[in-house]
Amino acid sequence: MMNRKLQTVLLLLLFIFFGCAHYRLRISSAFPGGSDWRMYGGGIGRNNVAYDTITPPLDSTWEYNAEAGFSPSTAVAAGNLLYIGNLIGEIHVVTIDAGEKIGLYDFGSAIVGTPIIESDMLYVALANDNEGLKAYNLSEAQVKWHKTIGDIETSPLIIENKLLAAALDGKLICVDKESGDILWTYRIAPPSKTNLIHSSPASNGNTVVFGCDNGAVYGVNVNTGQLQWSAKTRSAVFSSPSIRDGKVYFGSTDSTFYALDASTGKQLWAKHLTGKIHNSQAVDQYHVYTSVVGGEIYCLNSDDGQIVWKTNIAGVVNSSPILSGDVLYIGTLNKILYAIDVHSGNILWQYKAKGRIKSMPIVFKNHLFLFVEDRSVISFEDNNLK
Repeated sequence: MMNRKLQTVLLLLLFIFFGCAHYRLRISSAFPGGSDWRMYGGGIGRNNVAYDTITPPLDSTWEYNAEAGFSPSTAVAAGNLLYIGNLIGEIHVVTIDAGEKIGLYDFGSAIVGTPIIESDMLYVALANDNEGLKAYNLSEAQVKWHKTIGDIETSPLIIENKLLAAALDGKLICVDKESGDILWTYRIAPPSKTNLIHSSPASNGNTVVFGCDNGAVYGVNVNTGQLQWSAKTRSAVFSSPSIRDGKVYFGSTDSTFYALDASTGKQLWAKHLTGKIHNSQAVDQYHVYTSVVGGEIYCLNSDDGQIVWKTNIAGVVNSSPILSGDVLYIGTLNKILYAIDVHSGNILWQYKAKGRIKSMPIVFKNHLFLFVEDRSVISFEDNNLK
């Protein structure tokens, strides 16, 4: 009997020791540089343009099991590490070169938006009314602050000392990134089922822009939280806007793609496409790359919205694209990752995964990371560089 009790105690101690270690994430060298992919879209403009160029054909180099599914935007990368959020609330940290697990932390609720990494801090938005925003210090391996602001199903944004998040119940909240204190709140009135926010905010540094299920897009002053302008479409705006060169770009479920003036919200152009637009877009100096649910990929002229090319691919598109050099990468629910030439719209290469692709890939340090619905993270390398 004593042996059995002793064995139980030892097992309990081992569980506590290894269990705590399993959920205690300490990174001593997490200090991102200017070219790190540290937030959704690659920066505050959410343009989905990679800092690195990777050219197909690509070779898979490793695969990692993240233990749960992924949101449409799920990971950031800094230094030699990839930070992966999943739908059971965990952040997994793996090495970029080999996919080796460094550790994980369980934040307690689904992570739908992309986390942010800045210096030695990890900022995470959680899809639970009682969770909200958490700031985790990677060097100290502990939560620095926690702010309950409501269910968040969007990706947060950092501008200088301000951390901004759009909550599902129709409010945009700005907190001090050091203390978590609320600086201001903008609320869409009245609270209703149509005034929900599934669109992640973007900014040019002066105005924060986000879409709403009520079909409107809002521009809010980043310093005061005062509404500067709003613009109306004919249906829900789920996609996250992009801001570049004074213009706001986004698609609506009314099957139309829009460009607005970032300062005034005035419509510059609108282009009706062949289907509903749920996903975000990639934006370079002269073009906008977007997709409709039915599988058409468009390149639009950013000045007037005219179609430069259109490519039909098989399967439903539920993933936003990422632009790397002259190649656009986008995944589909028919389990295929496509690489498309941005000049012609021709398909250059494709990869068939084991599961559906619902998340945007990211490109970092000559790697492309693909997030597949069977819980897999797959790393690819440009075999031209070998």
